[in-house]
Amino acid sequence: MWKKILKLILDIIVIGCIVVAGYLGLQIFERYQEDHQLNSSYESIRKEAKKGKNFNWKKLQKINPDIVAWIYVKGTNIDYPVVQGKTNQSYLHTNFKGQYTYGGCIFLDCKDKKDFLSNDNNVFYGHHMRNGSMFADLVKFREEKFAKKHEITLYTPDKTYHLKAFSVYAKAADASIPISFKNQREKDIYLDKLKNRNNVSSIIRSFPRNSDIPIFTFATCSYEGHDYRTYVHAVKK
Repeated sequence: MWKKILKLILDIIVIGCIVVAGYLGLQIFERYQEDHQLNSSYESIRKEAKKGKNFNWKKLQKINPDIVAWIYVKGTNIDYPVVQGKTNQSYLHTNFKGQYTYGGCIFLDCKDKKDFLSNDNNVFYGHHMRNGSMFADLVKFREEKFAKKHEITLYTPDKTYHLKAFSVYAKAADASIPISFKNQREKDIYLDKLKNRNNVSSIIRSFPRNSDIPIFTFATCSYEGHDYRTYVHAVKK
């Protein structure tokens, strides 16, 4: 009697394990397919509208009129169009072609103006994908040698921005990142805060404190702690 009950329990456990393993396997397979679709989608966009440092902006705007720039970092996988949605959820899981993908798009904060020079702080978001795509390589800026040698390039139809990081760190996500400041003093206080947070000594440098110089902030998920982010703050060279 007890042997039959024990056998039944063991059979149920085995079946349960098989079901769980099958479910997890399906999840992994679906994520793999999704990542492959995401990478293929952006690779096709690069082939269609990008040749080196030259861009077919008309074609990019035809594919997606929400495009505001193209971001590139040498020595990384960061080589993507940048969009701006009506909200910061618009492109969280929607790719450049309007299809659902977990990786979504690199996007500019919806409160920023498309003219980067009109903003006190241009804030960009992107997912940290486990396969190294999207903004995953932002974490490389936390390495001394990499941060010192590399820049972030933003291409727009009218101007190219060459940006150097001045503060890089990982911390719990900020509830909100300021887009504008009431005055220069408020901006200076914020800049001091960012410099104090910096944990990459090779990029410590001074730059003119001028209200006309915008900050460029790049944020992605980080895995050092619960709800952590890696932040890279940069200014024009």
